[in-house]
Amino acid sequence: MGSALTVRHDAQQNAEHPTQYQPLSPAEVRRGLRISIWEGAVANVHISITGAVNGSVFLTGFALLLGANSFQLGLLGALPFIGQLFQFVGAYLEERAGNRRKLVLGGALGGRLIWALLLALPFLTFLNGTQLAVFFLGLACSYALNGIAANAWLSWMSDLVPARQRGSYFGLRNTVAAIAAMAATFLAGQALDGSRTQGNELFGYALVFGVAVLAALGAAVLITRQAEPPSSPKGTVNLADMIVGPLRDHPFRSYVL
Repeated sequence: MGSALTVRHDAQQNAEHPTQYQPLSPAEVRRGLRISIWEGAVANVHISITGAVNGSVFLTGFALLLGANSFQLGLLGALPFIGQLFQFVGAYLEERAGNRRKLVLGGALGGRLIWALLLALPFLTFLNGTQLAVFFLGLACSYALNGIAANAWLSWMSDLVPARQRGSYFGLRNTVAAIAAMAATFLAGQALDGSRTQGNELFGYALVFGVAVLAALGAAVLITRQAEPPSSPKGTVNLADMIVGPLRDHPFRSYVL
């Protein structure tokens, strides 16, 4: 009777949390790998235009259009590091929740959709000159959310991609993503040059960043279809231990110092 109850309880847990307890079939893994290649290409359309990782020429031009000075342009170059500061938050949330798909979707999509507001800033005249402040605040939030999603995505992909295929797979994925990024950068530059020639630069930036927002939505749709390998919740995690723990490790301290 006890064994039967245990089996029934395990089956109920599997039904309630299928992505956490059921291993992926080879077909699901192959499909997930294909989807991730396309997701990387679509996501890099957004990243190359908005500078979601390391900045972009379009981001700098847009800041200048809003009236940024030299100091503010320097601040613009420093903002991407905010994402790195928030990666430990993502690691903490992943350990607590165990659902990487929701964390990646919530972080990456939330951070990217902020651009739906940012692209409209030049037209929001009721802000009375505070557009630049809103721009920097929104951009900081975008980088922070992307940083939160980064660890969960890396953990997800490290479990999804078989160890023996990682080199060749990520080489292919990065190549496809780079081609998409180059094409997006070229076409966005052409669109901006055309709009500037016609004296409608504001519309050009709105168009280019609007395409980036659509790419973010497309990448999110693909993420929802990508298989997630089993991942069980880790229980209670002490945030202080996560921060201080590495500093107690002598090899780590030696490496850092």
